[in-house]
Amino acid sequence: MQEMQGNFKAYDAVLDDVKYEFKAEKLIKKYGNICIEYACSGKPSGITTTEADVYLIMSIVDDSIEECWKIPVQIIREKIASKMYHRDTRGGAGHAAQMYLFRKDVFSAWRV
Repeated sequence: MQEMQGNFKAYDAVLDDVKYEFKAEKLIKKYGNICIEYACSGKPSGITTTEADVYLIMSIVDDSIEECWKIPVQIIREKIASKMYHRDTRGGAGHAAQMYLFRKDVFSAWRV
């Protein structure tokens, strides 16, 4: 198993030649949505700029992982192109991040 550690802007880690982007969300359980960032402060970011192969999205409740999705980036981009997201929104510090809000069941096939 190949593993790389470090600080990579385009992705978070490489494991067995697969590049991963890790996302931990505390509001998935409360609202039933998964947020996918695409811009921040008016500049492309997140799904727009990632070089990751897979997004690993974790629903955090009381500091524990309650649910987890392993979603290929290509699938996320296809769902965005098909407008399968619930709505476009802003969030994060100063509401600088622009995000697509998906109902979590859109990604049920990738729940692990």
